[in-house]
Amino acid sequence: MKIDPYKNKEKYQNWKEKIDEKGCIEGISKENSELITKYVFDMELGMNVSTKSSKGSRSYIRLNTLRQRMIFITKKLEVCYQTKDITNLTEDQIVTFFAKMRSGLLGFFTSIKIRGIPFIRIVISGLNSSSPFLQVSSVTTLKVLLSKSSKSISLQSKSPNRLL
Repeated sequence: MKIDPYKNKEKYQNWKEKIDEKGCIEGISKENSELITKYVFDMELGMNVSTKSSKGSRSYIRLNTLRQRMIFITKKLEVCYQTKDITNLTEDQIVTFFAKMRSGLLGFFTSIKIRGIPFIRIVISGLNSSSPFLQVSSVTTLKVLLSKSSKSISLQSKSPNRLL
């Protein structure tokens, strides 16, 4: 019996149950959600595996990693290209996206939550000025004064490529 101290199997099965209940992944469009779930479920069975890799199902660690990365990249593509179906993107758009991501020109989002409720969304470098989010420079200290409190929140970013 293998020991799973990080409970990867449990995390993956909870995610599958959540997908069964809600029908899609939160935060991305239904089309993209279906694409990701089909891919991850195929990997669970061992389909869509590279010819150079060993055949068979993937570990729960690998499935969780794939799931998280696919969701992250899909969210970025949806925001960057304002599309609900990433299969409509061209090869040039995808290559440009990853080139910008590699060079740090792609903005990263973060949000401030107060008592579990999103208060403000922030874009760190990258996106155009028509973005509905507050944009800040790559090295910055942002102080947000709360309307109902005299407390302030101070966020610091030392790198444009990292989340606050």
